Parts: sequence; C-alpha cells; structure tokens
Amino acid sequence: MPKEIKDLKVFLNHLRAPSTMEGSSKKGNEEKKKPRNSFQKRILIKKNKKNKNITKFKLRTSKYLYTYKANKTEVIKKIISRIPSDVTKIELDKKAKK
Repeated sequence: MPKEIKDLKVFLNHLRAPSTMEGSSKKGNEEKKKPRNSFQKRILIKKNKKNKNITKFKLRTSKYLYTYKANKTEVIKKIISRIPSDVTKIELDKKAKK
C-alpha cells in the first residue's frame, strides 16, 4: 500500500533505515539454513516534464512504497546526496513529445 510522506525528516529516516527483509542469524537455527531474500531497496526519482523544479521520490521498501514530493532545488539536492550506497537509484527524466 503506498504512503505519501509530507515531512522530509520522516522520509530520510525511511531512506536510511535498514531493510527488514535481510536474514538474521539466530544461534539455535544454524541447522536450518533458509535462503536469503534478494530484495533490495530502490528509489525512483521522477522529474516533472512541465516544471523541472517539481520532483517526486518513490522509495520502495519490502513492505511499503513511500512517496515524497519536493519543489525546491536545495531539498532535491539534499535528498539525492543522502541516498545510501545500498539503495538502488533509478532516475527518470522523460522528454516532452513534440
């Protein structure tokens, strides 16, 4: 279920939070080895065709899809600079059709 976040700090916390799908090792379950899930967090950056200042960030986690809309260039740069290396970054910049 998608969720729109309006607070920048909350979105950045979700961005930096560790993935919940990573396997954890328990001492008693060493005999039963389950395969790890290959899920990775990814963020999709969509720029508006008509107004280049509006950018939508879509963060896909194992449970939810979080969206955040930014319209200031300083906020956009701040979010892009804080993307961790373990999060896959996909940028979409569609060109307007003539």
